[in-house]
Amino acid sequence: MRYLIFPLIACMFLLGSCKVFKKAGKNEVVQENKNTDAKVVAGTDNANYFSDKSDAKTDAGNTTTSPASSKVAVRSEQFSFDKDEDAAANGDKVYFVILGSYSKKENSEKAKSILVSQGFKPYTLVSETGNFRVCVNAFKLEAPARQCVLKIRTDFPQYTDAWLLYKK
Repeated sequence: MRYLIFPLIACMFLLGSCKVFKKAGKNEVVQENKNTDAKVVAGTDNANYFSDKSDAKTDAGNTTTSPASSKVAVRSEQFSFDKDEDAAANGDKVYFVILGSYSKKENSEKAKSILVSQGFKPYTLVSETGNFRVCVNAFKLEAPARQCVLKIRTDFPQYTDAWLLYKK
């Protein structure tokens, strides 16, 4: 019986110490999210989705996104513009806000028409893999691009999977 008590007590101490590490881990994640959350001005219209201002508006007293939605995926790939006028307008930009990716051009056109009805000005990028990426904005800097994605996710819950495409 004595041989079982000592290992049981040792296991209880080990399990108890794991809880301490889990609490510390949660605090670290919260701290990390506090540093990376973008704060956006509440009550702005869709015109802000189309601006390429590197000094994007922030305000500590207004709405912030939840930590779960603050992670913005960034994928890097080569692509071309579907139309020459889009290439001329956005050729110097490197971060593109993507709201949809489709294997067929017809599907991307349908998605663009829905986005136009919601106030966006979408255009299509053709990836190196042949997918049609529906883009609603482009930026020279990463920070305002991330803020734009977070604002879209907040204002349009159906686009919680919005992401950034970085031009190689």
